[in-house]
Amino acid sequence: MAIDFNVNDTTHKVVVKFTPAFLPNAKKGFYIKPVFRTELDIHGIASKASVYNITVPPKVIEEGLEAGMELIKYLTADGFKIKLPLFAVNLRTPGEYSGIETHLADGLSPDVRMQVTNEFRNYIKEHVTLVIDGIEENNGMIGLIRDEAAGSADSITAGDVLDIYGIGLKTDGTPENAHLTGVWFVTPDGIRQRAKRIITNHPKMLKVLIPADLQGLNYIEVVTQTSVTNPTLFLKYLRTVRSEVAYRTNDGNV
Repeated sequence: MAIDFNVNDTTHKVVVKFTPAFLPNAKKGFYIKPVFRTELDIHGIASKASVYNITVPPKVIEEGLEAGMELIKYLTADGFKIKLPLFAVNLRTPGEYSGIETHLADGLSPDVRMQVTNEFRNYIKEHVTLVIDGIEENNGMIGLIRDEAAGSADSITAGDVLDIYGIGLKTDGTPENAHLTGVWFVTPDGIRQRAKRIITNHPKMLKVLIPADLQGLNYIEVVTQTSVTNPTLFLKYLRTVRSEVAYRTNDGNV
């Protein structure tokens, strides 16, 4: 199924800014990063239909999306492989086995794999134009994570080690702020848990021990009093660097 938004101008212009490179093997000084617009939920998506000449009423779109997402969840859980214009979904069963087991390895459970389709990648490739708009004013950023247990960049494992790459990450502060600084895991509802230990504490890389009882979805927050440009200098205020997405927590066995 091809993707065709049927809009008057099929070239989408996205503003990007230069942001300092943070990975240790970076060959040049900057990456470019999209300047994202408002985050949309299903209601927000439906409300934008008329912008792209989609004449289906927003309420119908919203109800259809909600019902469709529920149906995809149930079908995937029943073992169906789902192939949609934007992404494919299927179950993943983790672990290694000798061939005589009657259940998954202890502590493991079925997982979900999602993949962007070639059709969607091609649409983005052919229809998106990037407009470079100078260097981003940098207050620090989390650019990438790596879960050492699973080698994953989109999930974290409770009780294991997490690598965090970015800019302005070194966490430190005055003694009176010691109870506030550090690396925190924050649920969408605002429940906060602190990293048990910071193993490596550098401006472009943190290595932390994830709480063993962490569950669900969590944003990563680095709270620090250090300056982005000079990590040995303390600011008069605390600075918070928050991940753009919330990461799913594995149960401690991969």
